[in-house]
Amino acid sequence: MIRLLVVENQPAIRRGLQMWLGLAPDLTVLGRAGDGLAALWHAALSRPDIILVHLESVDLNARLIAAMRRTAPVSHVVVLSLHDDALTRRRVLGAGAAAFVSMHEVKEHLLQAIRQAAARPPAEAEREQRSAEALRHAEESRMPL
Repeated sequence: MIRLLVVENQPAIRRGLQMWLGLAPDLTVLGRAGDGLAALWHAALSRPDIILVHLESVDLNARLIAAMRRTAPVSHVVVLSLHDDALTRRRVLGAGAAAFVSMHEVKEHLLQAIRQAAARPPAEAEREQRSAEALRHAEESRMPL
């Protein structure tokens, strides 16, 4: 059974995602959060396999993804986004997310992305985190002051 934490600021969308995901026989939603701070708290308590986050709803950024990964190191972060451009996708995956799914393709790709991310061993999650941190530090060092 794949255990999920759903992070979305709109209560109706949050409930809808929970109900839709709950129809899958191999998924269970452990909790829901409406913002990044609540997500960190829930992740620390429940240690979900997957933290499903809507990018635009919680002001998600690389630091929040890294904080989620530190709080629940065996959890994989799967990000939903209204924006499906290469730059957004690269930044999200570079920050340590295990998967990126466009909101326009939720029905076609979300369950597969969740299952693929959950199938990764915890050691792979830790390697993803280290790679993301190294990439973030490298990008920050190239930024002008």
